[in-house]
Amino acid sequence: MKGLFTGGMPSANYGADAKALELKIDQLKTITSAAVETSNAHLDAIVKFALAGTRGLFLLNGAAAITALAKTEINSASLKIITCGAIGASFAVACGLMSYLSQCYFSAANAKTFESTVKTVFSGVSGQPIIPKEQRIGDYCRIAAIVCALASIGVFFYGLYQVHGILEALQPHSV
Repeated sequence: MKGLFTGGMPSANYGADAKALELKIDQLKTITSAAVETSNAHLDAIVKFALAGTRGLFLLNGAAAITALAKTEINSASLKIITCGAIGASFAVACGLMSYLSQCYFSAANAKTFESTVKTVFSGVSGQPIIPKEQRIGDYCRIAAIVCALASIGVFFYGLYQVHGILEALQPHSV
């Protein structure tokens, strides 16, 4: 560390250098604590978001397809409903995967940001923070997860529209 020792001999302001080092160590402890908490929160989010989102969408679309399969005879209209359920369930699985990947990338970005912050604290040089590429990839995965979730919901509603058409066709018409 510059200033702590010069030419192998203790510097004149050794006490000030020791205090500066203690301050940097305290800063590092604070940063480390925050990084560990953030990392744990990211890992918890990975599990919670992926499971909750995937379960909900998968059950929603899978139940619709199973209901259509159980309650109607197989024809082109019921095949559309079953196909909607299968496609919706596939989008639900993709949503869960993208949610998982986005949180993994966010966690990796957090680790890189932490490493960069530690280097900044000890070098004393401050500058513009660099956004790690993992952050951008995490953002893209998050957008993909949102698109998959919206597609799953859209396919579900299209399936409901198909069910509505079948039910209207089954109703007796009054003359």
